Amino acid sequence: MPVEDACFSDTLGNLSKNCKRRRRAQGLSVARLEQISGVKAATIWRIEGGTGANPTLRTLCKLADALDCPLSDLLEP
Repeated sequence: MPVEDACFSDTLGNLSKNCKRRRRAQGLSVARLEQISGVKAATIWRIEGGTGANPTLRTLCKLADALDCPLSDLLEP
């Protein structure tokens, strides 16, 4: 696997873990996060599940805003 692919995969794994952790810590369901962020629940499920997600920067920013954190917090290990 090329280094770029591994880095991308690691970042998506971090996003998956951090998004789910922050959502749960705030007591939000996926449906409620959808309402707050404007990001479709199916997209949130894919991001949190780490399956087939390739979210846009706009989507990531919407989630970070809804979870009241900087985008970097969602991407860090």
